[in-house]
Amino acid sequence: MAEAQGRAAEDLVREAVAQFFDYDEWFLREVDKGLAVAERGEFVDHEDLRKMIEGRYPAYCSFVGRHQQRMT
Repeated sequence: MAEAQGRAAEDLVREAVAQFFDYDEWFLREVDKGLAVAERGEFVDHEDLRKMIEGRYPAYCSFVGRHQQRMT
């Protein structure tokens, strides 16, 4: 991979490790935010969550819906 990009392998490793730690720090901050919201009792309504998921993943939701109907 490094050769294909014309870069030293060590540089790619350093960059990958830095990105990993940046992501990890971001993820932990987001988890802390979510826990604080939950501790305040602020939850998303089930119906609102369903609509959000269907809006983001319409093809998947359509697929799952068709297969769930067969199971009932």
